Amino acid sequence: MPLRSVHREQAWLLPPTLDNLLPEDHRARFVAVFVDGLDHDVWARMEIDLSGDPLGAPAYHPRALLSLWIYGFMTGVLSSRKLEGACRNQISYLRRPVWLEGNTVDDPESFVVKSVLSSAYNARCSQDGRPFMNENRFGRTLKPLRPGITEGQRMVGGKLSWAWIGIGLKDEKSRQ
Repeated sequence: MPLRSVHREQAWLLPPTLDNLLPEDHRARFVAVFVDGLDHDVWARMEIDLSGDPLGAPAYHPRALLSLWIYGFMTGVLSSRKLEGACRNQISYLRRPVWLEGNTVDDPESFVVKSVLSSAYNARCSQDGRPFMNENRFGRTLKPLRPGITEGQRMVGGKLSWAWIGIGLKDEKSRQ
């Protein structure tokens, strides 16, 4: 099967690039330099083909998988299930994604209906051709990024709605 290529400089919707996510002295940078420095002879001795196969769905590149495994070992995440969970759930390492910073304000007096905030994020995903997040996953992602917010019900348009309290959308704030 073909391989998905590794582009550590690839731009994302949330943070601008992977390079911006990590401080200069982060351990993941050491791992990336080490793995990227392995030549084809080393991979051949490990019996790993870096060219992939043109048939089938793209597989993750061996460089990405080895980097993940080494970093997991360095941080004490040793099981493949825990590594998979860390890749999926620990978005808090993204250090306040750009979309959140550019479109919301921290304000203890503000609130935004949960569905409105996740819909605003998903609208941006749609524009950029990125996958959506359902409301529950968006909430699980948001909480570590904005630990000061809480959940509660607020009256909006005469209707009681679940909202994030302590955060507001910038465009709504500018209209008030």
